Amino acid sequence: MKPIVVAPLVALALAGGATGAYFWLSSGGGEEEAVRQPAAETPTPTASTASPSPTMAPTPLPGGKAPDDCATTEKSYVDPDGRFAFCYPADMELTTTETPRGLAATVQHPVTESDRVTATFGWVQEPSYVPCIESPTIIKNQRFQDVIISGKTVSACFQDHYDRSQPERLLQTTIDLAVPMPSGETILVLLAYSGAMRDGIPVTDIADRILRSASIN
Repeated sequence: MKPIVVAPLVALALAGGATGAYFWLSSGGGEEEAVRQPAAETPTPTASTASPSPTMAPTPLPGGKAPDDCATTEKSYVDPDGRFAFCYPADMELTTTETPRGLAATVQHPVTESDRVTATFGWVQEPSYVPCIESPTIIKNQRFQDVIISGKTVSACFQDHYDRSQPERLLQTTIDLAVPMPSGETILVLLAYSGAMRDGIPVTDIADRILRSASIN
């Protein structure tokens, strides 16, 4: 199977081996919404100041170029330790969580909306980490597939998550991947998406763009 640049996510489960962190965000609200939220929020680092245009798809740009080549409809996040950077739509909210090995950054659309994307970068794992999210949902169609991120080909775990009370109801799809760094550590990237279109743009295109923009050092 050929590597792909991920075409992604809504709700997101995060499992961080270095911190033991875990939270679940449900697109439909209710009892699964926010078992645990990120522990801390910090101001957004330097980002594009251009007025957002949510209905306009970002201009396609080469991968691995954040933050310099983010589109005018996007903001950028740059890890203060220089580990990673990525572009994200201006209508997404940014939060950061402090871990023993640096900040993890999460961008997401409101959890109350059905068509949304969530992406988290920065959970540092050991090189032996095998990605696949554990969650309270019914998981179907789990598979591993190669994806390309920041010029690196890595194996990603794709999972479809279904509601336990309504087994035929698809809640979201998650993509879990671990990107090796020259230091021997690994940046864990977690994506989730649900629904179909957001402001005329497929949610898979939004998630794909976040991955294509990422620069992991």
